[in-house]
Amino acid sequence: MLAPTIPSNTARTGGVVFPILKAIAVGTPAMLAALVLAFFSSLFSSMTHYGTGPAPVLFGAGYVNMGAWWTLGALISVVNIIIWLSIGGFWWKLLGIW
Repeated sequence: MLAPTIPSNTARTGGVVFPILKAIAVGTPAMLAALVLAFFSSLFSSMTHYGTGPAPVLFGAGYVNMGAWWTLGALISVVNIIIWLSIGGFWWKLLGIW
């Protein structure tokens, strides 16, 4: 069964812009805040079977079942977050982003 509405990546990203702007206001480097917003926004697409435009089509066609989608989405998201917070943090510091 397809989800009745397809949430937009733009709408979700727009929803977290205010906290990012608040973080910049309290001293977070703007480039770091923008990169965190961009990287974590990309997690939206893979998390669920309705997370982005093509996802309901792939799910509805039966290519991937819901359990596999949510399990793999969670696993990939956790791996990405670990990489971004460990290696990514070191790399950003090395580049002088923060």
